[in-house]
Amino acid sequence: MERSVARMPERSFLFALYLIIVLLSIGLTSLLANPLSALLAPKQLSPAVKVGGLSLGALDADQVKVRLHALLEAAKQKPVRVEYGEKRWTISAQQLGINYDEQGMYEDILYASVNSQGIKKIWNSWTNEPVSTQIPFQFTWNQEAAIETLQQIAKEVDQQPQNAAFSIQGGQIRYTPHQIGRELSVDETVKRMEVAMGTAQPEWTVVLAVKETPPSITGDKLEQITTQLAQASTALPADYKTVQKNLETLVKRLNGTLLASGSMFSFTKKLGPFVTGEDYMTLPTAHPLTETGGVQFGIGQAASTLYEAALRSGLEIRERHSHLQPQSYTTPGLDAAVWDGQLDLKLVNTFSHPVYIDAKIEQNRLFIRLYGSKEDVRQTEVRVENVETFPANTVVLVDGQMHSYEQMDARPGVSGVLAQVFRFTKTDKVPTGTKQELVSKDYYRPIPKVVYIGPPQTQTENGQTGEGTIGTERPADIPLQQTPAEGNVQGQAPSAFENDPNVIPPSP
Repeated sequence: MERSVARMPERSFLFALYLIIVLLSIGLTSLLANPLSALLAPKQLSPAVKVGGLSLGALDADQVKVRLHALLEAAKQKPVRVEYGEKRWTISAQQLGINYDEQGMYEDILYASVNSQGIKKIWNSWTNEPVSTQIPFQFTWNQEAAIETLQQIAKEVDQQPQNAAFSIQGGQIRYTPHQIGRELSVDETVKRMEVAMGTAQPEWTVVLAVKETPPSITGDKLEQITTQLAQASTALPADYKTVQKNLETLVKRLNGTLLASGSMFSFTKKLGPFVTGEDYMTLPTAHPLTETGGVQFGIGQAASTLYEAALRSGLEIRERHSHLQPQSYTTPGLDAAVWDGQLDLKLVNTFSHPVYIDAKIEQNRLFIRLYGSKEDVRQTEVRVENVETFPANTVVLVDGQMHSYEQMDARPGVSGVLAQVFRFTKTDKVPTGTKQELVSKDYYRPIPKVVYIGPPQTQTENGQTGEGTIGTERPADIPLQQTPAEGNVQGQAPSAFENDPNVIPPSP
C-alpha cells in the first residue's frame, strides 16, 4: 500500500512535464513558421544560377518563367556561324530547327536555386553533394541538315598535302611552296555546334574542327638546297625503244626524291619491284647462253648512274654490288647491279642538309644530278684503276642452217678486268689535306666472243665429202671459254647473279 501511494506523485509529474513540452513545441513552431519557410524555400532566384552562362538576376518564380521564355525565343532565331581561317559560313536558324525544353529548364532553374541557398546549400556542402548552378540550354535540333551543310563546306576546306616542289629550269633552281593537307571532321564540328547552342551568347560562332597534315617536304627544307653537288650521265643504248619504258618509269619515280639529313635511300624499295612487279618490261629468255627466264632492261643503268653521282658527291655508300661482266654504258667499277630481294643500292645522306635527286633523259643520255647546300659541297675526285685484265675467249656454236664454209660473228668479245675504285676528298681533317678511300675492288668476267659456223664437212665411204648432220661440234683450233678464278670482290654475291637482269648478251 505504501509503494503505490509513493509512485502517484512521480507519474503525475512526468505527465505534466510531457504536456508542457508538447505545448512549447507547438508554440515555437507557429512562431518560427515564416522564418523557416524562408530559409528552406527562398522565393527569389539565387544569383549563382546561370542559364546558358547568363545570370537572370534576383527574380521570383514567375519572373524567371517570363525571362526564360523571352531568352529561348530569341535563341530560336539565331544562326550558327562557322569559320576556318579567313573563311566564314552561316547555318541559318531554319536549317538548325531548334526546339527547347522550356518547362524542363524552368524546373532545373528552380531546383538549382533552392539547393544553392540557405540551409539546403549548407546541407549539400556538408554531405558533399553540391548542386550545379550552371543550367545549359536543353534542346533538340536538326543534326542531319547541319551535317549535310558541313559536308558541302568540307569540299571547300579539304585538300591533300603537297610537297614543296623543286625544279631546275635553265640552270636556275626554282621552288613551289608546299601545301598543308586539311580534312574537316564533321562529327567533331557538330559537337562544337551543340556546345555553342547550349549557351546564351549573343552570337554562336564555331571554329571548324579541321585536321591539318603537313607534307613530308616543306619549303624550309628545300630552301636549304642551293647548289649542285655532283652529276653523272650514261649513254642510252642504240636501240633505245627496248628500254624506253623502263627508263622513263625509273626517271619519273626517282626525279624529285629528297634525302633528308641522316636518312638512307634504297634503290629497290624506292623504285622496285623490278622482277615480280608489273611496272617494268619483262622479256622472255633472249639467248640460249642465258637461263634468266626474264630480262629487265635499263634498271642496272639507272642504278649505276645514280651510284656514280652519289660517289662523286661524297654521300656514304652503304650497299652496292658490281655486275658479273662489264657493262657497255659505264666504266668497270662505276656500275651497280640490283635485283629484287638480293641486290640493292643503298645511300646514306651524312650531310647536314637534305639532298635532292634530279633525274632526266636529255640528248640520248640519262642524267642524274644531286643538289644540296653549299656547305655540303665536297672537292672529290674518283679514280678507277684496272689492276689486271683477262682476255676474252671465243665461244663457237654450230648452226645447222648455215653452210659448212660459213661463219658469222654474233658478238664481239670484251676483256674481263679487276678494277679498283678510289675516292679522294679534300679535307683539313687529315695531315695530307686529302682523304683517300678504296671504295671497291671488283672482278668482271670476260664476255666471250660468240661465233656461229656451219656444220663440219664429213667424208663418205666413196671418198666424197659433204655437210654432216646438224650438231654442236667445235673445231679444235677454237677453244672453249675459260673463266678465270674470281678475286676477292667487295659487295659481290656470285650466287645472286644467276638471274641478274643486267647481264644479258644480245641475241645473234
